[in-house]
Amino acid sequence: MNTIISKYLLYYPATLFQGERVLKYLDDYKKFQYFSREAIDEYQLFHFKKLLKHAVNNSPYYAKTFKDMNVDLEDINSLEQIKLLPMLTKELLVNHRSEIETVKKNLFIAEKTTGGSTGQAVTLLKNPDALARERAVTARSYEWAGVGIGDSQARFWGMPLNQSVRIKSKVIDFIANRRRYSAFAVDFSTLQSYLDDIIKFKPKYIYGYASSIRDFSLFLNDIGGKLPSSVKSVITTAEVLTQEIREVIESSLRVRVFNEYGCGEVGSVAHECDAGSLHVMEDNLIVEINTDHYDDSGEIIVTDLFNYATPLIRYQLGDYASLKKDECSCGRALTTLDNVHGRAYDCIISPDGKVFHPEFIMYIFEDVKEKFGGIKQFQVIQKQSDLLLVKLVLSKVFTAETEKLITAQVLGKLHHSMKLTYEFVDCISRESSGKIRLVKSEL
Repeated sequence: MNTIISKYLLYYPATLFQGERVLKYLDDYKKFQYFSREAIDEYQLFHFKKLLKHAVNNSPYYAKTFKDMNVDLEDINSLEQIKLLPMLTKELLVNHRSEIETVKKNLFIAEKTTGGSTGQAVTLLKNPDALARERAVTARSYEWAGVGIGDSQARFWGMPLNQSVRIKSKVIDFIANRRRYSAFAVDFSTLQSYLDDIIKFKPKYIYGYASSIRDFSLFLNDIGGKLPSSVKSVITTAEVLTQEIREVIESSLRVRVFNEYGCGEVGSVAHECDAGSLHVMEDNLIVEINTDHYDDSGEIIVTDLFNYATPLIRYQLGDYASLKKDECSCGRALTTLDNVHGRAYDCIISPDGKVFHPEFIMYIFEDVKEKFGGIKQFQVIQKQSDLLLVKLVLSKVFTAETEKLITAQVLGKLHHSMKLTYEFVDCISRESSGKIRLVKSEL
């Protein structure tokens, strides 16, 4: 599809219909990225105080929490004082969602469900202004990779299992001028079909899971294949981009790789600039690193400055990094993240040798949660080539019907000879890094 058609006849009208002024914020954020450090801090403090006032006046959860802790908003006069406020965990958000939210879902209030990369899926509401700002800051930062709104994208991503969600995804992909290539199963014939389609599609850039694009790059090396000259860059996301993966992709695809770090709850958190720094999206977020129990790095804590529907104040992401204030050679004063780690997934290998990206597990549990509910956390461990252990933390009785659905969907994706065993636990144990691994392989 032509970029102009996608941008002006589909994307902008679709977002405006939802009450999102993406174009206005995109212009604002192009200027904001070159603000001085002092101007950025002043901007953040102004919007942070507005968010706090809104949360206390409209969210029963924050009103009670701040009152119980004797927090006086009049005392908040600097960004450093954000540490006076309590942190919000995923568990608190799940258990107190209705008390945290300040509005009810309607036509213009979006409901977002995260994939649960730390083992616990989260659903929240987001208002149009926050969504517009999320889209705008992402579009601004994609320009660092030479990509604009409406540019064609080859997307290595998950395929929703729920039919209605899949249809919605196809509509969104069409509006955004992108084609989706499933990351769930990777074998020679599948990768060959992807390459054939990409050659016809002629995308401007490739986007998706770092490991999936790495596998596609290795496939091209094996067959001596090449991408069309239309591809100008690669943006990886959702997984840690190691130096090894970066080198494989760049040497094979012969284009620059740009890293993106984000999460479903707040959208883009940081993007890589052309100088190689991972800049925080301080237009929308306050990002802290909680180093209480660590030396150089700690847990990433975010505050979404503009989500007034579900205020996220000092929200713990479950990933880890260090924060740098050093000036970047690109000229942007935006803070940078370094050494981001977490979200380490193991792939699942079926009995017939096919390699599956573990993201499909999250899609399965999203579908199960929508149909039956009752699952608070999960973890899948591959014990043998034909055996998976499914650990579940439940909020209600686990029925035979729920087990049947999970088993059927997993076997449908993997192999009929695969066996599943279930273990019901009080909590999912963390790794020594502090992370919960959603999918582990013991092969």
